[in-house]
Amino acid sequence: LGHILMPFFKACPIAALNACYFQDSDGSYQTALRLLSVRMDRHGDSAVGATPEAALIEWCNDSPEDRFIFAAQTCTLFEGAIHGGDNVVGMASTAVSVLRNAPNKSAILKIFLGRFHPMALSGSLATILRQRLMLLDQLRSVGDAALDVLIDEAKTKFASAIEREDEREETDERARTGSFE
Repeated sequence: LGHILMPFFKACPIAALNACYFQDSDGSYQTALRLLSVRMDRHGDSAVGATPEAALIEWCNDSPEDRFIFAAQTCTLFEGAIHGGDNVVGMASTAVSVLRNAPNKSAILKIFLGRFHPMALSGSLATILRQRLMLLDQLRSVGDAALDVLIDEAKTKFASAIEREDEREETDERARTGSFE
């Protein structure tokens, strides 16, 4: 599927997005969401991930209330992430652009925060979450004071979740390596 669809999203992204963005009979966009968020190539790119940033923002601006939400759910969130891997260098510029241009920035931030938890991991979840916590500050570049307050609140909640995960991992490690008496 990726070999067939990806060239369209790279060469004529707006037409490809329009063709694949359709409403289900219940009014949702779940089918389109599944289609456009599936990993389509060996590098882990999705159709929306292969779409040039400027074209994605232009497409979203045609119907900002729903398309920015959709873009936030499907765009590449982290740079340097390898499909299924845990190495993340920073927030993807496309994700920052989606947040910057969206009319409802708090809704976009909530979607991004929901995507911060890795789908698959190797190693310590607490370590991965701690690394991603630091990336929240990169979203401050949007320059929205109300959003900065939400980011501070999210960082506090995230830090608590990391602390709980550290404790759980430590308990699990003690149980695995404890001596038999």
